[in-house]
Amino acid sequence: MDPKSEEGIFLGYSKNNRAYRVFNTRTQVMMESINIVIDDTSMDNDLNVNDNVGTSFLMDQAPRAWYERLTKFLVNNGYKKEGIDKTLFVKENDGKLMIAQIYVDDIVFRGMSDQMVEHFVKQMQSEFEMSLVGELTYFLGLRLKQMDNSIFISQRNYAKNIVKKFGMENASHKRTPAPTHLNLSKDKEGVVVDQSLYRSMIVSLLYLTTSRPNITFAVGVCARYQAEPKTSHINQVKRIFKYINGTSDYEMCEILD
Repeated sequence: MDPKSEEGIFLGYSKNNRAYRVFNTRTQVMMESINIVIDDTSMDNDLNVNDNVGTSFLMDQAPRAWYERLTKFLVNNGYKKEGIDKTLFVKENDGKLMIAQIYVDDIVFRGMSDQMVEHFVKQMQSEFEMSLVGELTYFLGLRLKQMDNSIFISQRNYAKNIVKKFGMENASHKRTPAPTHLNLSKDKEGVVVDQSLYRSMIVSLLYLTTSRPNITFAVGVCARYQAEPKTSHINQVKRIFKYINGTSDYEMCEILD
C-alpha cells in the first residue's frame, strides 16, 4: 500500500458519482474518493459483537461472501431487512424489538429486553466465533454516553475538523444555521462556484446531521443546488459552518422510555 495512503472506514457509495464514501480515521472527516484499495489479506471468520450498542470496524474486512452468510443466518432466525438500509435487521417478538446493524464484520445491536439480547448472543455464538467488546462509547466520529434513561450523542471532534478543513475556524459565529425565512433559488444570474468544493461541503454537513438535526433543513435546501452551485448557495453553506463553529460542543440527547 502507498505510504501516503490513509486508512478509512467504508460507508457506502456516493449518490452523485461512482466514488466511495469513506470515513477517514485520522482526520475524522467523511470524504468521497475513487482511489480505494481493499486489503483482503486479513479476513477471517471471527465476528466482533457488542452488547446493547456496537463497535467500529476496519475497511479491509468487507467480503461479500461474509455478508451473505451472515444475512442468510439472520433471516433464517426470523430477522427482516428494514427499508433501503440492507445492513439493518429487525426482529419482533410479542411487541418487542431486537435490532441488529451489520458493520462489515462487526454488529451493533440492541434489544428491548435482557432476554432478547441474551438470546441473540447465544444464537450468534452457536454459529460464529465472536467476542463481546462492551458498551459503545465511540463509533464513526460519534461519541455516545449512555445513562440509565438517556443517550447523549455528539460529533464534537468531527464538527471541529470539518470547520477547519474548509478554513472556517476563524470565521465569525452565527446564532442560527439559516435566516428565519430561508429562500434560495437556482439564481440563474449568479456567479458559478467550484462544484467539487460545494459538494464536499454538503457531504460533510450531511454526515453531521446524524447528531445535529437542527441543521438538517438548511443543509437539505443547500443540497438541492449541487449540480450548478452559485455564490448565493455557497454563502448559505458557509453560514451553516459559521453556526457549527460556535456550537461544535452541542450534543443530542435521546430520552429512553
